[in-house]
Amino acid sequence: MAELGMPRGMVEEMQVGLPLTESRFHAASARTFEWEEIIGNSVVIREGVGVVAAITPWNYPLVQIMRKVAPALVTGCTVVVKPSEVTPLNALILAEVVEAVALPAGVFNVVTGYGSAVGEALAAHPDVDMISLTGSTRAGHRVSELAAPTVKRLALELGGKSPMIVLDDADMDKAVEGTLNWCYLNSGQTCSALTRMLVPRSRVAEAEEAAVRASAQFVVGSPSDDGVTIGPLVSEVQKGRVLALIQKGVDEGARLVLDAVMARRSTKRATSYDRLCSPT
Repeated sequence: MAELGMPRGMVEEMQVGLPLTESRFHAASARTFEWEEIIGNSVVIREGVGVVAAITPWNYPLVQIMRKVAPALVTGCTVVVKPSEVTPLNALILAEVVEAVALPAGVFNVVTGYGSAVGEALAAHPDVDMISLTGSTRAGHRVSELAAPTVKRLALELGGKSPMIVLDDADMDKAVEGTLNWCYLNSGQTCSALTRMLVPRSRVAEAEEAAVRASAQFVVGSPSDDGVTIGPLVSEVQKGRVLALIQKGVDEGARLVLDAVMARRSTKRATSYDRLCSPT
């Protein structure tokens, strides 16, 4: 909640529940996985790739770390985690947990810093055998370039936004409500967020009205308050980007249908979050 601004209910589900699920799934899979297989007169042996560098994003920090760390550890790999510089504290707490359970030294490692420095060093390092990156398409391009000379294995989950396509015969209220649920998930900071709807021109007004009604179910405020479904954006930088995109849309002819409503909510959100993050 303090690092990302994610509301408590979502934190419990996505940053506590899902990492535990990932860990248990891979631990169970390791007990039944066929590490050796006889095919004809050959024996196929599956083993860990070696040193895995896990470069993770800030929007779903702990679950993204465990999605990379858990399968790497059960296959016998060592791991170097490079968390986002925006949300590094959860990774450091995880390192304390690893130390408490007495995992052998050097098996799990955390290196903090910017992608342009630490991430690039890991991608180019000759002792790193695999890079697992969740991040932007630009970052994926750069990591691929740096990893090529040492022929590292790559697992790249890169950026993308998805449209909701609403057909002529759709139930507009259900379609819009479902779209907004995905669009506003984690304050819109989700790589698979449905950030736009493509609707028949004859039903645009209907879709706008449905969006205004559906927005009423979302509660904006401090992530520590009960019932809050939208917390603050992760940083002032992200806030600036979002506001700039909104302004760009207006400049290009878009019309804000929730302007007054969201302006009031944004004021409440800022006040609540300032209180949460106050040094006192």
